[in-house]
Amino acid sequence: MALLMSACARAPQGAPKNWKDMSPAEKRQAVQHIADTCKLPRSELTFSDGGEIHFRPNPDASFTSVDCVLQKLKPLNGFAKIGFVGNEAYTNETK
Repeated sequence: MALLMSACARAPQGAPKNWKDMSPAEKRQAVQHIADTCKLPRSELTFSDGGEIHFRPNPDASFTSVDCVLQKLKPLNGFAKIGFVGNEAYTNETK
């Protein structure tokens, strides 16, 4: 599953609070902070060179951790789009 989008969802110290005004390095640091706060490996929540946030939690990740990430991303001013990709890989449907 890939995802493109509070108290703990804060920008790095001294960084602008508006997502659009943050440098790529500040955005990457903010994303890493969210992963750490939500107790997910940083490899599951990354900031790409193309400016997107990729969220690929392990299928066994706790709902609490996934919800935490979504709640932390939501208040980022200027972060407007979210999409889910690859969910079909985790379906239990049989043919």
